[in-house]
Amino acid sequence: MIKKLELTRSLVVKSVFSIFDERTTFFTSTGYISREAIKYASAGTRVFPCVGGMGYVGTIAHEYSVQSKKQTVCLDGDGSLLMHMGSMPSISRESGTSFIHLVLNNSTHESVGESPTCATHVNISELARIIGYDAVYHVENVLELEASLSNVKELGFGNSFVHVVTKLESPRDLPRPKELRDFVEEFLIDL
Repeated sequence: MIKKLELTRSLVVKSVFSIFDERTTFFTSTGYISREAIKYASAGTRVFPCVGGMGYVGTIAHEYSVQSKKQTVCLDGDGSLLMHMGSMPSISRESGTSFIHLVLNNSTHESVGESPTCATHVNISELARIIGYDAVYHVENVLELEASLSNVKELGFGNSFVHVVTKLESPRDLPRPKELRDFVEEFLIDL
């Protein structure tokens, strides 16, 4: 029996922004994840969309977290994570920060024609656990999503990994990011 997927990208992104406040800094992967984040982030929330850098958002977000000592949430996609999977051991090795690596897994590169990824053949949660993230959550429904986000927010230190399985979702009126240089300048102030 095939399991029916419950979660959508927009529901997950809305939930993240409802649980974490403006003291948290957000980095988002290229594509629809960044566009959803821009749509749902409240005024004053710091969001850095990593446009044009597929696969790099985890490394950039983690280094920001280490240097700024601020709680940082990285909203990543399965395609992006798989593209630069070698960053995961580096991220998990440097603890002491409050870094949440949340991967939305719809098993496709959705914003570029829904090309499939190999995510259906990789146990991403188990991989994160083996690599050494301090806390790892596998999420497939709303209750698991709320519990995992509350847990990683309260943890307050270390590198957490939240793997969220989502279904495909047709985008609706999603805004495009402004000029990347504007985001870069805004974030350099903290370093």
